[in-house]
Amino acid sequence: MFDVNGKLWDFMSKVTNLILLNLLFILFSLPVITIGASKSALYDLSSKVAKGEEESILRSFVERFVMEFKQSTSMWLIYLIAMTLVGVNMSALLQSNVTWVTTILMTISSLILFIVNGTFSYAIVLNVHFTNTIKNNIKNGCALTIARLPQTILILILEWMPLILLFFFTNYFLYILTFYFVIGFALSAYVSSYLYDQVIRQIKG
Repeated sequence: MFDVNGKLWDFMSKVTNLILLNLLFILFSLPVITIGASKSALYDLSSKVAKGEEESILRSFVERFVMEFKQSTSMWLIYLIAMTLVGVNMSALLQSNVTWVTTILMTISSLILFIVNGTFSYAIVLNVHFTNTIKNNIKNGCALTIARLPQTILILILEWMPLILLFFFTNYFLYILTFYFVIGFALSAYVSSYLYDQVIRQIKG
């Protein structure tokens, strides 16, 4: 039952690694400015856990975090600026009188919001797999957001799941918070890694 090569052992090993990975992601994201590099490390390690290529989670996370820090942090800051601009615009539209013009503008802003989020998510993953400039990672990330629309939708649902759950299930606030504090972020990244890796395999041919 507890054979180190058995399915139960493999399952428990993955769960343990995801819990540790989740904790590292939260700790390394606390300065906020470091979230980009932390997300890079989270994706890289969750992908390896999914493939059964577990390494020393702590050492590998720190190494990937340091390796990706410069470019991932730059992309994260660009993402924050873009999100702020879109957010301010949408906030102003919500406070305006509802007309056909504001409806069209809100629709366009929502599409831009979707593209910005998809672009950042793909750019972070591309940065892990390919040596490229920030500009090209963002450009390619934007192209993938549109070209891989079904995967993009699923990925962004997983990305925004904490907010979705908190919005619809406010009575379970503490349970949701506890879940994401313990394993939620890493589990979402684990599931997303299958979607990302499918795209990356197609790119690499």
